[in-house]
Amino acid sequence: MRDHGVGFTPSDIPSVFRRFYRSDSARALPGSGLGLAIVAQVAAECGGAVSAQNAEDGGAIVTLALRDQPQSDVITRSGVEAE
Repeated sequence: MRDHGVGFTPSDIPSVFRRFYRSDSARALPGSGLGLAIVAQVAAECGGAVSAQNAEDGGAIVTLALRDQPQSDVITRSGVEAE
């Protein structure tokens, strides 16, 4: 995902995936600080990874990488194999 806002401050990048984390500049805006934490949790549960960085020309980039898994290996939370 990429936006064209102000991006992350370098000191915020290590913390943006923590639950309830809000940068100083975001505290006046609506939100709970859970969005990127949820993305990170989903990535972890799916064996993937997530990262955050600033774009060279401004804005933020958040990358979600999920591993490629054959459909026959996919099992739902109920324990029943997916079709």
